[in-house]
Amino acid sequence: MLNWIQGLFTAKPKGRLGIDVGSSAIKLVEISSAVQPLSLETYGLASLGEEALSDSRSLTAAIESIRQGGGDDAGGGKTDNHGEIIFKAGLPSNSILGAFSDREISQIIKELLIRSRAKARRVCFSLPAFTTFFTVIELPPMKEKEIHAAIPYEAAKYVPIPLDEVFLDWSIISPSTSSGQAPSTSSGQAPSTGLDSELDSRNSPQARASAVSSSALNSLPNGSGQAVNVLMVAILKEAVAKYTKIAQLSNLEMGALEPESFSLARALVGESKDLSIIVDVGSSFTNIALMDRGSIRIVYNTRKKNHQETGQLNEDAVVEGINSVLDSYRAKSHSVVSPKCILTGGRTQAPDFDKILKEKLNFEVLTLNSFEKINYLEGLEPALKEISSSFGVAVGLAMRE
Repeated sequence: MLNWIQGLFTAKPKGRLGIDVGSSAIKLVEISSAVQPLSLETYGLASLGEEALSDSRSLTAAIESIRQGGGDDAGGGKTDNHGEIIFKAGLPSNSILGAFSDREISQIIKELLIRSRAKARRVCFSLPAFTTFFTVIELPPMKEKEIHAAIPYEAAKYVPIPLDEVFLDWSIISPSTSSGQAPSTSSGQAPSTGLDSELDSRNSPQARASAVSSSALNSLPNGSGQAVNVLMVAILKEAVAKYTKIAQLSNLEMGALEPESFSLARALVGESKDLSIIVDVGSSFTNIALMDRGSIRIVYNTRKKNHQETGQLNEDAVVEGINSVLDSYRAKSHSVVSPKCILTGGRTQAPDFDKILKEKLNFEVLTLNSFEKINYLEGLEPALKEISSSFGVAVGLAMRE
């Protein structure tokens, strides 16, 4: 069943459209690109419950009900008690991408476009955590063309599935704040790596493995003898193919596919150079991304661990994940800077969740407004505050230039 929320005001023809297909909900944000600063034009949310995820007949009935202006509230799908790494071949059946066909997902998106009155048709889609794998590779000093040649060889050491099942994208990142190394000439901006429309979405994804975008490639470090740090991401080809078909069936032009962590970094961290940890707790997965000097350094994705007896969110497991990521980074960078922890995702609204984390982490824990970097009508403040924690990815996608 579907719970629809939409912005009830007219959108302008030219805008940026971001659509986040999460584990149990689809979120849409349209931002005006005609003026600066960026302004919110409209937004929408289709929240699917466990019944719709497991029964296509329930999905059909739900879509029909929202066409009539109805739709009942429903909770998210079940999660298990394990914390395993989630990147593997195939799309999980307890997610929208795995449970529904391309046509079914496109039906939801088309209804969402109608209900939200979105006008933009060039879209940036999110790549869920289970479709991406991140690692940072340290390479000896080399030229850009040598890096291109080295990436597939290095990727084979880390990516847990065959390389012919993934696209590889990468970006050079600057040294950490406290590493003792001289700063590189990297732009320092929030990551923008994505599979762009330059890949030509009209062609089969399998036919364009050699055309993977390196649009986020920053300038090479200055100074001889300096190692090159490369953030590499592997993306399931199956997910790219599915999104390409969904865009076509939804009558949308594919602008880019972007990992969720990059979108969240853009919406919540922006141009800040501070050491930050973004913790995104969704209905099924927990994603932890560490940023320093404007670059993502570590991304850690797991199935969310719940208390085995109550099924409630296990704060200790989240704290363990945060400390593990921070300890790993400090061991390599020798950084002693205290980070700030930014909470996002629908499940972070659990009672006292932020207070519990503050007590256990002993550093700053923030819950930010995902819409704070864009303008919006004052009357929307209460509604946006209520949904802000779930809309970080969609907002970041719409902000992408």
